[in-house]
Amino acid sequence: MTVTIITYENLNDNSIAELELPTAVENLLRRNKVATVGDLIERIEEDTLEKLKGLGAGKTHIIKNALFNYELCNASDPIQYLLKCGKVV
Repeated sequence: MTVTIITYENLNDNSIAELELPTAVENLLRRNKVATVGDLIERIEEDTLEKLKGLGAGKTHIIKNALFNYELCNASDPIQYLLKCGKVV
């Protein structure tokens, strides 16, 4: 198993296919010009993800969960990542 350490430098190289999203969600993102994990994070940070055509609350939840799990699996220090996200008390 190969683990990619995520850094802001290589986010634009990682395809959204790596998130293992349902096909309908991945196709919706691609139709809206979101092709990489970096594009997706940029949309979330700019608070424009919910404005994508055809994206409702359910698909937004799926995307955010997939992104969280992807970053957790690829974090160099998963415990610190969970602490940063407020998932560990």
